[in-house]
Amino acid sequence: MAIVRKKVDGGILFLKTYTGDGVIPLQLQALEVDELSSSKTAPKHKGNKVIGGIELNAYNRPVGYWIEKYSLDGFALNEPQYVDASRVIFLWQKKRPSQIREVSDFAPTIPRIRDANELMTAVSVKERIAACLAVFIRKIVPGGGGSNFGRPAQVSADGTIQYKGKMLSPGMIQK
Repeated sequence: MAIVRKKVDGGILFLKTYTGDGVIPLQLQALEVDELSSSKTAPKHKGNKVIGGIELNAYNRPVGYWIEKYSLDGFALNEPQYVDASRVIFLWQKKRPSQIREVSDFAPTIPRIRDANELMTAVSVKERIAACLAVFIRKIVPGGGGSNFGRPAQVSADGTIQYKGKMLSPGMIQK
């Protein structure tokens, strides 16, 4: 689960909880990076700054995390909870010196997926337009329609042209 979240979301948080229960007094609670508060902007400690739910000191080192609290029905409660950085394991990969938050490993593929979607949309639109077009070339074939080109036609006594042959269908070009 942690590896999948790292690939898709770019990271995962583990909250260390020490209890006096059981053989091992340490428990890890997995938290998604989406649970970092995006609404919290005021730091807990003077001189720090909060970016994307992470409280950073003057050297951009995480000193705490602001975690959203949710009710049982999934709605965010009013005030996020501050958790000291010593209690959090933040599994993510830093790729730039100024990077503070995680970036999905799939991020480079997003423009390519978008381009593929645009291509499929363009092909679909092209096919729909082609299905609605038909070209009619009204021409009487010399020699009574017996030649190898054009569409056979007969001229009636009142001067109208009567075409013989297949019925038209969407996208068909008739000569």
